[in-house]
Amino acid sequence: MEEVNEKSVSVVTVLFKDEDSVLISPSAATYRIDDKTTGNAVVAVTSIVPIGGMYDIIITAAQNAIINTDKAYETKVVTVSYTYGTGSANAVYEYKVKNLLKVT
Repeated sequence: MEEVNEKSVSVVTVLFKDEDSVLISPSAATYRIDDKTTGNAVVAVTSIVPIGGMYDIIITAAQNAIINTDKAYETKVVTVSYTYGTGSANAVYEYKVKNLLKVT
């Protein structure tokens, strides 16, 4: 599992694939980011417009802030949903945000 320092920008590259694992260009796509422990939304469902078979989701420093400062790290979950032709798919990516002491 990838680890990101708290309050740092990170990037998640999404590859859109069909049921045969072939890269496709979706007709519609959304993503959301949630805190795994609490289930609270860090980023509400957000529409994206991918061009081709991939898209970079930029996660801001504010979105990678630690919510519970008593923990050494927090796990964030990025959920992507997309449609293509007559199909649809979902993907999930988890990463850890490391709590850095004394970061303001």
